[in-house]
Amino acid sequence: MNTDFDRVKADQLAATTRMDEARVEMQRIVSRQNEQEQALQEIRGNADRVKEIEKRVAALEERTGKLSGAPAASVSRNAKRSGGARRRCTRSPWGR
Repeated sequence: MNTDFDRVKADQLAATTRMDEARVEMQRIVSRQNEQEQALQEIRGNADRVKEIEKRVAALEERTGKLSGAPAASVSRNAKRSGGARRRCTRSPWGR
């Protein structure tokens, strides 16, 4: 009878230990999920800010186009900066 009691106690201790380990692992998972959710919300917030900035830039470009009297060109910003199509270099690197 005493050995049965000891075995039941040992089994109970093992089950309690496994339960505690599972609880700790669940807490880690929940913590990781919370961090991921926070990061996702930050990304969404950044995307919303980018959209708002793009709207403001478009409005400013439209306003400056109206002030200058020229119609707003539908050319990408990179093309505006580079002057349109890329030009081929006609100078030789050797100065000829």
